[in-house]
Amino acid sequence: MGVNVMDNKCLSEEDNKLKKIMGKNLRYLRYRTFKIERNKNNHIVHRQLTQSDLGKILGGITFQQIQKYEKGENMIPITKFIKISNFFNVPMKALCNEKLLSYPYTKSISENIIYELPQQHNI
Repeated sequence: MGVNVMDNKCLSEEDNKLKKIMGKNLRYLRYRTFKIERNKNNHIVHRQLTQSDLGKILGGITFQQIQKYEKGENMIPITKFIKISNFFNVPMKALCNEKLLSYPYTKSISENIIYELPQQHNI
């Protein structure tokens, strides 16, 4: 029987702290990101990126799992961590930094990121 390294009891205090920092930074980036949509009158509107939207972008993760990442309850797997870094165009090192905004490479984060979600096509 193997040990679950994702279990909080097996992580060091430093690992648990890092997990919470990464979650906080993920939540911050998601809050600063807006998707472009059309409303019922066909006007373009900007809406905040939801946990469900981010889950779809990262490859079919549920909003509950994104919620756990943001709360620091679950460690973000490295494959998802790379996708998050690429999507938000933020270095992985910055995502682990407690002061994300003061990190030298993330000055552009103070600007809103706009992302247009791909249209769903009915077949």
